[in-house]
Amino acid sequence: MVARRHGDAELLDLAREGSAAALGSLLHRHRGALQRAVLRTADPERAAGVAMTAAVRALRGGRLREPAELPALLEEATAGVATRAPRTADVEPLLPSDWFDRAWTATVRTWPSGRRPLPRPPRWAALAVGAVLLAVAGAGGTWLALSSGDEREVLASIVASTLDGPSALDDAPVAPEPVVEEAPELFGDVEIGQLPTYDLTTRPDTGSGPQLVPPAG
Repeated sequence: MVARRHGDAELLDLAREGSAAALGSLLHRHRGALQRAVLRTADPERAAGVAMTAAVRALRGGRLREPAELPALLEEATAGVATRAPRTADVEPLLPSDWFDRAWTATVRTWPSGRRPLPRPPRWAALAVGAVLLAVAGAGGTWLALSSGDEREVLASIVASTLDGPSALDDAPVAPEPVVEEAPELFGDVEIGQLPTYDLTTRPDTGSGPQLVPPAG
């Protein structure tokens, strides 16, 4: 059983629906016209890539409505390259056998916008950026720690000066003074100069005890 071949209109419809392979097949069917056009430039492979990218952009922008418009579109894009960089040699350059495949492989990377994606940064660049961010974060944490320590020291000095001030001493509770009781008097209201004396010269056989002698006035 022989599979039916897609027509140019069907390939163009599939390409509009998002099939890059369909546009590649359509371009391959017009590779003869594309090859004749790019041979007029100084760099045929580069010119082929420019023409294919122009076809991708025309498809996305809705300017490629019929398959018959594709050869003219490729010719116009190639003519612009030939104007900027025309072929200078009198002999046609020889294209490698895989020129079409290589040009389409480079072009399909721009699908579906027709613009080349931004190059990805190398792995070492991502590691370097990560190391810088970690260093900045560490420095910020250290600065915050030191700043908070200064604030604690300032607060402690303020509290200490407040407690040591006169207002703190004035407000402190005063301990009651101990009550000292007076010693009782041995002789009542008699003054020391009026203490009584005893006369011990009396003879014991007299039968009388010691006689109080009033102090000399």
